Amino acid sequence: MVRKNHVACRLRNKITIETPTRVQNIYGEPIETFTTYAVRQAEVMTTIGKESFNKYQEFNEYPVVFKVRYDSLTKDITEKMRITFNSKIYDVEGVVNFMELNKEIHIYGKNRGS
Repeated sequence: MVRKNHVACRLRNKITIETPTRVQNIYGEPIETFTTYAVRQAEVMTTIGKESFNKYQEFNEYPVVFKVRYDSLTKDITEKMRITFNSKIYDVEGVVNFMELNKEIHIYGKNRGS
């Protein structure tokens, strides 16, 4: 019996990877916006969050791991990008080529909510 890679059945969620872009506002000042870099199917794994206090304000951090297939676009993801999933924005904290096999990319993101 031939056993196939079961990566496809785990990739149930659609994520949007966005890259920063500099544009000018109506006054000619540069501002940073985000444009869509790629839309991919992903497996989303949540981890334990934490709460912290900074200058009398409470901050919640929710680390998440997004697992996507390795391809020509996902191999170039950097920490300057962000991910949108379920109407939440996640900052990319790190990108790992899982076991250096060029089959799966793990993107470590953090959602900062209040």
